[in-house]
Amino acid sequence: MRTKITDSSVEVWLSKDEIYEWSRRWPGSTLRGHRLWAQFDRVGDPVALTIDGGSRVDDVDSHEFNACIADHLNQCKRFPKEHPLWFDIVGRFLEEA
Repeated sequence: MRTKITDSSVEVWLSKDEIYEWSRRWPGSTLRGHRLWAQFDRVGDPVALTIDGGSRVDDVDSHEFNACIADHLNQCKRFPKEHPLWFDIVGRFLEEA
């Protein structure tokens, strides 16, 4: 996973391999076999998203997208719980949050 994290935005790049490993826990995954890039704004809303470098986002389940991003960013040491966007992008989608 590659990330670009500032005080007011977050960008995430996930490879096919990273998504494949994650999707093994998500039956019927719509992300399996794809790579994605997502950008979140200063209030934690996704403002841009591409699948495989294109715009096939209508084929992606939004619940799966949120869970995948949250799980990956929750493990990112550069994105601590104290970050102003952590709860909006990660915390609200995790059971233990």
